[in-house]
Amino acid sequence: MREWKYRCDRFKDIRKVLKQYENAKNVPTAICGKILSELQRCIKDISRCYFKDKDLYNSWIKDISEDFDEDLDVETVNYRLEEFYDFCDDMEIFLMSVC
Repeated sequence: MREWKYRCDRFKDIRKVLKQYENAKNVPTAICGKILSELQRCIKDISRCYFKDKDLYNSWIKDISEDFDEDLDVETVNYRLEEFYDFCDDMEIFLMSVC
């Protein structure tokens, strides 16, 4: 079994939203924005608690902020989530799930 170095509890909020919309054909822009906002919070928590450097991922957070200036859609959210999943997997960060 894999040993995780850090556990991101905040991610369970994102999982709840993803579960609600897992079979939806269209996800409202407001929901896409909510997911990305929560993702930013996860990144901030990880950089502050795991790396002890809250400035470490400011550019990543800024990039996500720029997504809000565009028309938010599922593809943007999926791209950001995939990027985050890959990062967490590489850094051995466990993303909490909803029971």
